[in-house]
Amino acid sequence: ELLSVIQALQAAGKTVVMVLHDLDHALRYSDYLVLLQEGRLVQSGTPEALLQSGALERVFDISIRKAGGGFLFSPAQLKFTEY
Repeated sequence: ELLSVIQALQAAGKTVVMVLHDLDHALRYSDYLVLLQEGRLVQSGTPEALLQSGALERVFDISIRKAGGGFLFSPAQLKFTEY
């Protein structure tokens, strides 16, 4: 429900600043991300830019793959295979 309110605010042209620890929500609902590790800036940019750079995978030690309207995550040592 909260994400619906946030989307309505964005649609109305409002700026919304959030702190999210749910990576799927951050990637799906954000236009711009600031990635921190231990309080230090790692990278900032669009979700697509952070995905392409590999910064999210390095910081969270995971593999990320787009799937449908969301994302799949797995531990870095278990790389996704293509079907």
